[in-house]
Amino acid sequence: MNRLTQFVILWSLAISIGSAQETATIPDVEQHDISSLGTKVTQLRTDSETANKQAHDLAESLRQKPDAAKKSELRTAVQQAFTLRQSLLRAELQELRARLEKTC
Repeated sequence: MNRLTQFVILWSLAISIGSAQETATIPDVEQHDISSLGTKVTQLRTDSETANKQAHDLAESLRQKPDAAKKSELRTAVQQAFTLRQSLLRAELQELRARLEKTC
């Protein structure tokens, strides 16, 4: 298994572990306007998908031709994708909590 494959596997595990930890530690959400939360979730989803695609494209480029500069760029892209994914998960949780509060 090459280093890039190991990196991607570790990244995936970090996302899984991070989302489980974030779910457990998110404080109670105040009542929010559900439509504004929906807009936020949609934007974060788009940003997250874009960042993931960029990281994937950089990883594919590195597989074809190793380059130290691109490796650094990939690390930055993966960190950004991870951060956006965590923000998306938090926003989705807020939206779900707001919907639940509205139904109660």
